[in-house]
Amino acid sequence: MFTRIYATDHWKGGSGEGSTPDATLPYRRLVELLVTASDVRSVVDIGCGDWQASRLVDWHGVPYLGVDVVPEVIQADNERFGGSGVGFACADVSRARAPRGDLLLCKDVLQHWPIHAIERFVARERWRHRYLLLTNDIESVHSPAERHNAEIPLGHWRTLDLEMSPFAVFADARFEYPVGSEWRKRAVLLVNPWYRWRARRQPRSGLALARAFDA
Repeated sequence: MFTRIYATDHWKGGSGEGSTPDATLPYRRLVELLVTASDVRSVVDIGCGDWQASRLVDWHGVPYLGVDVVPEVIQADNERFGGSGVGFACADVSRARAPRGDLLLCKDVLQHWPIHAIERFVARERWRHRYLLLTNDIESVHSPAERHNAEIPLGHWRTLDLEMSPFAVFADARFEYPVGSEWRKRAVLLVNPWYRWRARRQPRSGLALARAFDA
């Protein structure tokens, strides 16, 4: 499915309009802050795509692993950007566990998944990393209200609010930003329930920095 999307340029520009440098500026600022946290020493990025915007992120020397389901995208990323603490791997995390990292990023991915795959992913991964930063389209002029959080086939799209039914995910922090006049995105930070007590007591934890963030 996603291999065909890239091959046909269905999203108009590799990873899509929401992944361009201009569209991702607020998101990149948040990520750059989180990787300076005292408890973030590794990053796993699910759905890393063609890295057109992530190449502009200052990762502050924190080891980074980008993961995508499309082999050709991963091969190109490794050839162009791999090395010096940056690597890429091909995996389908809608079916299997993600590689471990202190901070798991997942941007513009879950909005293309069916409900059961989202529920399985969140239930599994929130216990395997200190932090999950999940970012999706929360509003769009291209999506009618009745499609919000609707069931879809894999690879299709709708606006997604993980804090609402049927997901009702508890977000420890959230941040919204516009993409032009057509979309609005929300990033929610989920803290591993086993780690939340410690995160709340560290002045420069990922949780503390996320709650203080102001674009």
